[in-house]
Amino acid sequence: MAVKKFGRIPDGGGRRAHRRAGTIRNRTACLGFDFVHSLVGDHSRLAYWEFLGDENGPTCAGFLVRAVAISRRTGSTG
Repeated sequence: MAVKKFGRIPDGGGRRAHRRAGTIRNRTACLGFDFVHSLVGDHSRLAYWEFLGDENGPTCAGFLVRAVAISRRTGSTG
């Protein structure tokens, strides 16, 4: 199981898309982050992932429960 943190990009692209590399960043305009939770089965190589709002314990536990349910539903083991 792994969790990866990604910064949100505004609609229309970020500063690189608009060639504003030299401008000062506006820290108040931060859109936040998305967290990709992923799980890959050792034997079956079944991959399951979700975009979730945080990486806290209850969120990870809920993700794990859903991943196990998907694994059982597809009949994969491992």
